[in-house]
Amino acid sequence: MFGRIIFTAAIFLTCAAFAQSTGLNLSGETHDRSLPVDIQADSLSVNQETQTAQFTGNAVVSQGGLTLAADEITVIYSEDGSEIASVDAKGNVAFSNTLEKASSDAATYQVDSGDLTMTGSVLLIQGVSEISGNRLQMNILTNVAEMSGNVRTRLVPR
Repeated sequence: MFGRIIFTAAIFLTCAAFAQSTGLNLSGETHDRSLPVDIQADSLSVNQETQTAQFTGNAVVSQGGLTLAADEITVIYSEDGSEIASVDAKGNVAFSNTLEKASSDAATYQVDSGDLTMTGSVLLIQGVSEISGNRLQMNILTNVAEMSGNVRTRLVPR
């Protein structure tokens, strides 16, 4: 079931400084969904009634070159418990792939739609360029993203 967790986003910055909402293009980097998913944490609590698994303390989910880390990661299963519906991360959230890094206070990943939403003090770093804002909404299936709320950027020429 954990093989359905995919966190991929290779983000290419194309934005204007100090905007309230800025569109971003994601690269077409592919991710191998068949790779095993590894999860580690200080503790695990499973609740069959609510169909959730909560990983707390230095929680890290990784698949291939993708990593999502947080103080707490909650996996929410579908009603019948056969598939992962979503993943919530809270506290010192960090997402990375082979090219970019992003951090925030919280994140939610919707498996079916491919939407990854990062909220609260979002910082996205690609190479030496940075963009920050209150909310980063990205769809890893359509390769489209948007940063909104007090957006600031630093683009460093090569």
